[in-house]
Amino acid sequence: MERSVNISIQNPRMVTEYGTEGLKRFHDKHGLRPDWHEPDEQDVYAEVVGSQLDNAMGDHPWVVSDWNTGIPYVGELVVRVMHRHYFDDGSWEVDHQVFANLASLLAAAAAQVAIQHPELVQKEAQP
Repeated sequence: MERSVNISIQNPRMVTEYGTEGLKRFHDKHGLRPDWHEPDEQDVYAEVVGSQLDNAMGDHPWVVSDWNTGIPYVGELVVRVMHRHYFDDGSWEVDHQVFANLASLLAAAAAQVAIQHPELVQKEAQP
């Protein structure tokens, strides 16, 4: 069952950023550990929107229409990382969010593994 996510409703005070540079600034602003361990303890949450594992469109959660039905949906899988600001009455709002394409994050993670563990990288076959 698909869950509908309305990404257009925004707090006018909310900061929105994109990509790995945005994630770095988000990390620094909210005091996350270098390995992002236990981000929920800093009121950081995430959700994934979209349906296609591709990175042709970048980090923005583009809303596209289905060719057959015309129904709008978020196309490529994009991770939305959010910081929740809590008020005294217990209510909260998202005050900072970053969108990052999931395929791009997987590529960055694979590149980091290759740097840290070159022995795990498969060598291309030589002709």
